[in-house]
Amino acid sequence: MTIWERLDQMNLSRYQLARACGLSWAEVSDLCMGKQPLPQCGDETLERLAQAMGLSRQELLELETGPQALALDPESGLPGFVRRSIDNLLQGELEQVSHLDCLYDDLYGSINAAQWGGDITREQADYLRKKYLFGECEEDI
Repeated sequence: MTIWERLDQMNLSRYQLARACGLSWAEVSDLCMGKQPLPQCGDETLERLAQAMGLSRQELLELETGPQALALDPESGLPGFVRRSIDNLLQGELEQVSHLDCLYDDLYGSINAAQWGGDITREQADYLRKKYLFGECEEDI
């Protein structure tokens, strides 16, 4: 299992994990991306990460790290705030609410924040924008 799959199972972003275990976002990001190998971490760091991820120390060390490949499902591993924005937009479209423009703007901002915060890849962000905001262009069909 990869660290990304575990974060997805727990519906956690790297930022949320960093807050849960008291590490900086940069430290957690470097660990997830494989820039800092888990076995080279200190005991306290490993314990904090393992506890925050609901794993034993050994299970944590067995997780694969490295750059997150675009999963078969580009909507896997989305941060909670992006998922909520998508759900709100879909519900608003279903109910034909008068503030639909605000829901589109909220989703657009959430996607951008997640991309620039490193919570989703550029490919995921492009996919989400196309699917929920811009639709398909004629040349894409």
